[in-house]
Amino acid sequence: MKTLVHGAGPLGSYCAAKLHEASVDISLLAHGQRKIHHVPVVEEIDANSAFELIIVTAPKYIFTNDDMTKLLAELAKNKTASARFPAEVNNIKSLNM
Repeated sequence: MKTLVHGAGPLGSYCAAKLHEASVDISLLAHGQRKIHHVPVVEEIDANSAFELIIVTAPKYIFTNDDMTKLLAELAKNKTASARFPAEVNNIKSLNM
């Protein structure tokens, strides 16, 4: 399953590294310079993205309605229609993209 961890802070970096160790096809979305041992890093989701699972790792307190609108617009660029956006940790229900 092609998986993207969106957010390269401590939690996202840890999740990406552990999933990579478990042989998951993982990429980490990081704005700016970030390097996790052997984990491919992408700077944006584009028209060629085809992630089946997107894990957003950000504390819920950082999301305003405007932030969530921008995030959903960015995630919508992913071309795999069946991608899941598990957002329970961010205090909203999971969304099918």
